[in-house]
Amino acid sequence: RPGFTWNPQRFVAWVRLQDRSTGKVFFVANHHGPLDINTGGRTGSGAVATNIDNVINRNKRSGDIVIFGGDINADRGSQTIRSLESRGYRRRAGDWVDHIMTKDGLNSS
Repeated sequence: RPGFTWNPQRFVAWVRLQDRSTGKVFFVANHHGPLDINTGGRTGSGAVATNIDNVINRNKRSGDIVIFGGDINADRGSQTIRSLESRGYRRRAGDWVDHIMTKDGLNSS
């Protein structure tokens, strides 16, 4: 059952998906970040990263492989991205302010 959590202006949309052949469960989340770029909006970059991580941690289950992405409105060197990386997210792909990150259960390749 998909869901979304946070606030009406900037939320995290998420869904849990199970691969029928392997049984692995993927928790996939998306976020469209606040403007101005690299500011974290009214709450600040640290709060944005904390809120994203909190939503994911409250809704994923033990053993889920987390895939997180979206138009974060924060570039690779921003406090938002650095803060997510410090929480265990690994940036897999990106272009300026759009990113795909993973956490839990994926190897480094």
